Amino acid sequence: MSEKRFSFFSGLSSCFQIWPSGSYQQYLPKGTVAERVNGHWVQVGSYFNQALVSYENERGQKKAVNHDAQ
Repeated sequence: MSEKRFSFFSGLSSCFQIWPSGSYQQYLPKGTVAERVNGHWVQVGSYFNQALVSYENERGQKKAVNHDAQ
């Protein structure tokens, strides 16, 4: 009987582990959906701009190296 009781309480405690113990308000997204999507696209544009600048710098260095070799 003691083993059954232990199993029951063990199962009951596992239910309480997944039950929220506090407020998750701080983890919820802030702003409207449109504002959040806009923020993501602004970030994508920033990544694209960084990649373009990096590519142009690499391309310019390769041209300079090829030009010096001739």
